[in-house]
Amino acid sequence: MGQIKDGKPSSIEALLNISFDATAKKIFVAGSITVDDKSYDEQVLQDFSTGKQYVVVSGQCIATAITEPFPQTCTSPSAKKLATTFVGAGQNKLIVELYNDDVDGKKTDITVLQGSCIPVSAYQKSGQTVTFINYLGITAGISNATIFDIPKPCKNATIMPENTRHFKSTVLFR
Repeated sequence: MGQIKDGKPSSIEALLNISFDATAKKIFVAGSITVDDKSYDEQVLQDFSTGKQYVVVSGQCIATAITEPFPQTCTSPSAKKLATTFVGAGQNKLIVELYNDDVDGKKTDITVLQGSCIPVSAYQKSGQTVTFINYLGITAGISNATIFDIPKPCKNATIMPENTRHFKSTVLFR
């Protein structure tokens, strides 16, 4: 993500593993984030069934309430289909559909595999901020359900007031 912050260019790069469990209404995000030249590892557990979010950075936990519903995991019914095209070449090409959708009040271009909700990429421009996401290594199912357990540093955390904006810019496909 690139933006102009205090009149200067600023960038955020992230390599994140994102797991959704729509039945249990939980999202787990873990990975490395670089803001300008500073990198850190972060884990976020959002449990929409209990209304709690746990953020762990450098072993420290911040627990907050969340009141919004579990996000939709596909384009909205009002999304406008812009094109059907492909990525790759020859026998290695995948047919994709490009949609324009409203995500949190911002126009977003989302590319999905044809006839599915499997995301390929997303692009969003809002003011002086541009966000581009590639979705890679997507698999069906959760191979390790313990990722949805409350992180150890958060076991006795006090839940602070709501802070739901934490990962909205990272997880555009809502």
